[in-house]
Amino acid sequence: MTNSTYYFNNLGKGWRLSLTGNNVANIILDPGVTYYLCFNASTLAECHMLFTANGAAPVAADLTPTTAGKAGVSTIMTDKDAYIVAPTVDAAGLKPQLNFLLDGMGVATVYLSRVSPAY
Repeated sequence: MTNSTYYFNNLGKGWRLSLTGNNVANIILDPGVTYYLCFNASTLAECHMLFTANGAAPVAADLTPTTAGKAGVSTIMTDKDAYIVAPTVDAAGLKPQLNFLLDGMGVATVYLSRVSPAY
């Protein structure tokens, strides 16, 4: 499977990835595809599995964080540049888009939506 790397520069220490966001109903991912947070995109070293999309039509409840403080939240302490590794095109030919918004407390809320490959 072809991978695409999404780059987010120096997210800072102690930020959280939350799967509860405004667009949570629009989370559509490739079934069975695992998404990773990596700190070395060229070698995919220091990767942490964030979640795996399960089922034929994944929804928020089907996403399973692997570094969890509580259900639906992944917490990773880092002061390094971070990369999100995800499939380039899903079964429907649309690229998953991952948008991270950081608030003043360093909380990153994950918004995922499908966009055309030409995006």
